[in-house]
Amino acid sequence: MVEAILRRADERLAAAEPASQGDMPASDLVVGVQCGGSDALSGVTANPAVGFASDLLRKGRRDGECSRR
Repeated sequence: MVEAILRRADERLAAAEPASQGDMPASDLVVGVQCGGSDALSGVTANPAVGFASDLLRKGRRDGECSRR
């Protein structure tokens, strides 16, 4: 079973390697977040951290807004 998992991981890594990397404008960046309600403390720990990171990213945008859906 472990060998099968390692083999699949190697296959997926090989498929991901050709992905192009390089510079791009921050305006092309899309970050998705989702509250999964995984535990009672996620609202106290993870959500503020994600909000802080979103605020840092938002500062670079001209309109100063994050899209909330």
